[in-house]
Amino acid sequence: MSAKVQRLLGLARRAGQLVSGDTAVRQTVNRGRAHLLVLAGDAAPRTARAFQELASAAALPVIIFGSRAELGCLLGCPLRAVAVVTDRHLARGILAVIDGEENEN
Repeated sequence: MSAKVQRLLGLARRAGQLVSGDTAVRQTVNRGRAHLLVLAGDAAPRTARAFQELASAAALPVIIFGSRAELGCLLGCPLRAVAVVTDRHLARGILAVIDGEENEN
């Protein structure tokens, strides 16, 4: 994951626009406040499948971000497997950066 995506996720956290943790993420998605789901690449298969299905049902884009340790470090928490961005503009910015990186390769 690029440093730019990490900076944008850090900005979302500092702005209070990033929610993490199983229960909090589920509540945020169910309330329709989530705009991007961030899933750790080493999340447990059951966890990954459950959140992929939740995101699919909510028509929510999903990105895979590093490991649980990296995501937790970015959030200032212990290991984290999942988070959501609640700001539409930050979510679009993150997706645009990822899309730009994929087009470069």
